[in-house]
Amino acid sequence: MANSVPELPAVDADDTRSKEYGATESVPAKARNLSFWDMFATWIGANANNGTWYIGGVVAGCALTGSIIVTLIANPIAYFIMALVGYMGYKAGTSTMALTRPSFGIRGSYLPTLVNLTQFIGWTAVNTFIAAISVSFLLKSAFGWAAFSEKGGYKSMIVGILLMSVLHFISIALA
Repeated sequence: MANSVPELPAVDADDTRSKEYGATESVPAKARNLSFWDMFATWIGANANNGTWYIGGVVAGCALTGSIIVTLIANPIAYFIMALVGYMGYKAGTSTMALTRPSFGIRGSYLPTLVNLTQFIGWTAVNTFIAAISVSFLLKSAFGWAAFSEKGGYKSMIVGILLMSVLHFISIALA
């Protein structure tokens, strides 16, 4: 009983589910483990955030007719392009950024990757800033601190940015 660590079952070398795939390796369909609901939750979560709500408020400023036109014309165009890229990734069994390598080569794929990285950082910054504005008004209500756009409101904005940054890191760490 000195060694009570159970032995793990042997892993079959042909078992694709136990293999770790590289960024440019195609993942066979039988090795993919995300369901429709996993993807649904991922993309609902990605679009149910304060930045998206803010954009919805901006579109609402177009009045009802303008909002409907934007929703019915611009959204399908944008989502159709994203759906095509997603379908390409699904068919190839690889990530979107890895799909740029056959077209542009490894060095040529740096530019799309840099644009994608900039977009991710920018969208996170927008979400953090908009949420920090909300936090500044909560701090005003709770503690009487100056809110965003008021003299001395920088303190509540800094606290809001730090709070939202910590929450972003926690959400990333928890996947």
